[in-house]
Amino acid sequence: MHPYDVYDPWDHAAELGYDVITGPRTRPEHNAETHHDIRLIILDPERTWRQHRFDVAHECAHIVRGDQPIPEGIELRKRELACDRIAAERLIDRERLIRSMLEHPDPATWCLDLDITSRALRVYLEQHPDIADEVEQRRTRPCGERCRVSSA
Repeated sequence: MHPYDVYDPWDHAAELGYDVITGPRTRPEHNAETHHDIRLIILDPERTWRQHRFDVAHECAHIVRGDQPIPEGIELRKRELACDRIAAERLIDRERLIRSMLEHPDPATWCLDLDITSRALRVYLEQHPDIADEVEQRRTRPCGERCRVSSA
């Protein structure tokens, strides 16, 4: 289990009945691939733990959606973006992200705080453009002195 009480994509894959391993893929240019017939997700062994975390969440999104292989093209790209969005939503807790944004100016630090990839962060922020306004409001709300974020 992940050290925080957040979504664990490996647990999700197991709940869906899929094993997750690292190893050679039939399409090495892909970061991960799912074999529905043998209920297996294969990850690129060269990627980091955070990348694997995003990849497993992404593949779980395909499984839940019932996606089956389709040819390369615009429909595949739309499907991949949809699964990126689902993965980012599951991996990122909004309040934890806001706390990190309030405490640190650097997006790389936000990624470290939440154990996410920069890709997951980018996808999440694209879906939630209001989050920057919320962070700014929390920074500037009157409270006698600069408002501090309490640790959860």
